Amino acid sequence: MSERVAALEQALALSPGSHPLRLLLVEALVAAGRESEALAHEEALLSAGALPRDGLLAAGERALRCGRSDLAASCLDAAEQAGVIDGVAA
Repeated sequence: MSERVAALEQALALSPGSHPLRLLLVEALVAAGRESEALAHEEALLSAGALPRDGLLAAGERALRCGRSDLAASCLDAAEQAGVIDGVAA
């Protein structure tokens, strides 16, 4: 798996604006158990408006596990705006 991560990192270095490559790298990092590294890329995707709707809640959960409550809140806000959720019950 680390070979896949390394190859995707090299490809992303050549095309840093490629959201599809960044998404593939996120998947590979998560599969390799490297969630905190994946979060940095998810944060970049979220900032660019390129984090898919179906990945917003997973990214938010990952952010909470990694102690990034600020990013978790941003993911939750984006999920709500995208219609993925209708608010959160307390």
